[in-house]
Amino acid sequence: EIWTALEPLDDERTGIRVEFCVPPASAEKLDRIGRSSVALYRKLWDQDEEMMQQRTLALTERETARAHAFDREELHLGPWEELRSRLPLVVHLAGHRYRLIEVEGSLVVHSAVCPHLLGPLDDSPLELDVVVCPWHGYRFDVRSGCSADGRGLRLRPPPRVEFDSARDEVRLIVEDTSS
Repeated sequence: EIWTALEPLDDERTGIRVEFCVPPASAEKLDRIGRSSVALYRKLWDQDEEMMQQRTLALTERETARAHAFDREELHLGPWEELRSRLPLVVHLAGHRYRLIEVEGSLVVHSAVCPHLLGPLDDSPLELDVVVCPWHGYRFDVRSGCSADGRGLRLRPPPRVEFDSARDEVRLIVEDTSS
């Protein structure tokens, strides 16, 4: 059994006491079990803490985006060849995070936030044209934003991509963010 007790220390810190209850064994075996249990528990705790910090950031970004609606926002990304050398790239536009990737020679933009529990898709692996959320395995087609696993969720629509050949420039454009 693992017994965990948490005690709030202040707004930013929590005291944690963990007890591992194991059957009687030799001192050497108990020491091995203790070291491996503490290492595993610490790793899992750190992963959970990081997920919650990322979720808090995503919730804050979402609230900020709702509070600052506007008619149009553009992001100038420069020439295609220069942009291509920086891919994959995560950008913030209209209060949301998007990831830019190259798929079969084309620039593809998709939301960098999973709609399930706001998991981060910034560095998520791409399997064919599908991005996989590291938190719960939700899968999305990066071109359409549709669920690729039948769970019915959909990524936030990406900004429009414009290639201005006269200026040799790539732009992302979001219009009417009030809805």
